Amino acid sequence: MPAVDTLEILKSAKEERRGIGAFNVVNFTQIIAIKDVAEVLKYPLLIQTSVATASFYSPELIVSVFREIAESSNIPMALHLDHCREINFAKRCVKAGYSSIMVDFSKEPYNENVKKTEEVVRYCKKLGNIAVEGEVGIIPGVEDNISFSKKDEILCTPEVALDFIKKTDVDLFAPAIGTAHGIYKTDNPKIDFERLKNIDDFLKNNHIFVPLVIHGCSGLSENIVRKLIKYGASKFNVSTDIKQRVLRGIRDHLNRDIHSNNTLELEKIVKRETFEEVKRWVSIFVANYSYA
Repeated sequence: MPAVDTLEILKSAKEERRGIGAFNVVNFTQIIAIKDVAEVLKYPLLIQTSVATASFYSPELIVSVFREIAESSNIPMALHLDHCREINFAKRCVKAGYSSIMVDFSKEPYNENVKKTEEVVRYCKKLGNIAVEGEVGIIPGVEDNISFSKKDEILCTPEVALDFIKKTDVDLFAPAIGTAHGIYKTDNPKIDFERLKNIDDFLKNNHIFVPLVIHGCSGLSENIVRKLIKYGASKFNVSTDIKQRVLRGIRDHLNRDIHSNNTLELEKIVKRETFEEVKRWVSIFVANYSYA
């Protein structure tokens, strides 16, 4: 199946109160592993790359490989660029063929965030059905080597969410509600579920039905994820959970065989551990739903 529009996947998820995983990859082996999960569980998903990964391989090469893999599957998949803070690079990824992009100017003054996000949205709408994700508020943690502490955190309000979406015309919206990039240091992170619900309700009351995005999902319990879905979240970004599981698998292998020089075996480990971690996450979303 050819790669599909990101909104094609997320709009139905929002309508049906389901979650969709957006899984960060750093190599092509992981794309294959995630495609395999989609086929095993018969559930659509999003492949995500950071700007660092897209720069390392080039957006053009990533799109080419992704399309080849997606077309071999019978389950919908889309390719998303995460946390892009450079307008020109965002445009390059769009021209290369990314299904959707997130432009993140949330650390800049609000009016600047609106202005730059709206510029990218206009560009994407001229080229076709490329969905744009925007963000309001500051989410603590580390993303693409940029770090923000808990004291830097700024949460989003329903009124600001509505204003931002109306002014920018974004297709996806990421409100800061207390989640964090990286791994949580507690089993009970302080996530403002009521804030998310109020944002979702306020937008719907104003006839805005944009899918809401949760950043910083690694380490969240299944109960928390289900509650976030109940209160309006549709897209869940997962990165650190996958990285840590892959690295544990590689370390375990090398500790058992310190003289190993079979690099293909390492690729097999990357594929296996990525598959298992993504499968764990998608199993949370699947519940009793099956894509037909």
